[in-house]
Amino acid sequence: MGVEEIALLEEKIEALIGYIQKLTEEKKSLLEKLSQKDSEIETLKAELSRLQEERSLVKNKVGEILQKIEQLGLEGQSASPSELPLDMSGEGSSSPGF
Repeated sequence: MGVEEIALLEEKIEALIGYIQKLTEEKKSLLEKLSQKDSEIETLKAELSRLQEERSLVKNKVGEILQKIEQLGLEGQSASPSELPLDMSGEGSSSPGF
C-alpha cells in the first residue's frame, strides 16, 4: 500500500466519521421530537378523558332534566299547550313590537 492509497483511505474514513456524526445528531434531534410528541399525546389523552367525563355528566344531567319535563307532561296531560305556564311560541305576548 502506497502513501496515496493510505491518504485516500484516510479521506474516506474521515468522510464516514463525519456522516456518522451527522446521523448521531439527527437521531438525537428526532428522539427529542419524539419525546415532545409523546408528552403531547399524554396531555391530549388526559384532556380527552376529562372531556369524556364532562360529556357523561352533561348527558346524565340532560337525561334528568328530560325526565322531569316528562313527569310534568304526564301530570298535566289534561292541559292544552296554550294552558302551560311557559308560552314559548311568542304568540300572545303583551310586549309591543316583539
